[in-house]
Amino acid sequence: MLASYFLANSLLGQSAQYSRWDDTKVNHQNTAYFCPVCGEIWGRIFDSRLAGWFAVTSYCPAHGGGSFLHPWRYTCAELPEGVLRYEFELACNKLKD
Repeated sequence: MLASYFLANSLLGQSAQYSRWDDTKVNHQNTAYFCPVCGEIWGRIFDSRLAGWFAVTSYCPAHGGGSFLHPWRYTCAELPEGVLRYEFELACNKLKD
């Protein structure tokens, strides 16, 4: 079974592993990223082995956010290539601003 990473409704990639930590505890649910400004669910991580959804308040790309990476993350080994490419482009765009 795979963890699927979605940006809006576009699949960025799938990974056999999924870092299910939310700050200090293990998250046993799928993750939906919710923008506090516009109210959009801009990203999702879905793993069919998990039940239910956990909402993470995080700014969308249009409002200065859009990253799937948590600040405490020290490795990106489990992320699929499409997510890594997206994160790289996001970081480059923020450097331009």
